[in-house]
Amino acid sequence: MTIPNAVDTIEIGAFSYCPALKSINVDPENETYCSVNGIVFNKSKDTIIIYPGNAGYTYTIPNSVTSISNYAFAGCSNLYWVIIPNSVTNIGKGAFQDCTSLKQVKSCIMNPFEISTGAFSSVSYNGTLRVPPGTKEKYMATAGWNSFKNIVEDEALSGVDEVTDSIPVDVYNLQGVQVLRGAQKDAINTLSPGIYIVRQGSRTSKIAVK
Repeated sequence: MTIPNAVDTIEIGAFSYCPALKSINVDPENETYCSVNGIVFNKSKDTIIIYPGNAGYTYTIPNSVTSISNYAFAGCSNLYWVIIPNSVTNIGKGAFQDCTSLKQVKSCIMNPFEISTGAFSSVSYNGTLRVPPGTKEKYMATAGWNSFKNIVEDEALSGVDEVTDSIPVDVYNLQGVQVLRGAQKDAINTLSPGIYIVRQGSRTSKIAVK
């Protein structure tokens, strides 16, 4: 689907609940909206407008984003994992409503702000909200976020850059399933966002792939 350059208004929820929609391309000449990898933003890329229903299983919201529009992700039934950067200061009504497969929400927001209780409806009861170390009590005390039944603090983790280049690595997910064997460091960056156990020689570490 392509949004032509003459379009200057997209109604809220216009493309919500379209589970087969993989991408939306915006004409580069459009003065109001733009698209990056099929995701629709405002022209300055600080507001995410539409995440198509079948755009992908995982998504890391760019650090340029400060606002997630009303119903931006609503009905994305294939989305499993999303990472929200610390730059975000607004999450709109129903932003992640009915994302029925969304089991992992990682918020990097250090000082959580109030959000609509329906922002994560259908997610908050079954999903896990992962928050920065030392912030769990803040989230539990903040309207909207405290609708999550499972809020956990991420541990302080090593980065991929701390893995050396010279020794092959074995990588396991948190369920103990081996996802890489005898691989080079660069292969770690091909993994889906998440937490992994890395064994390299005699050293074992826990890392975050973002």
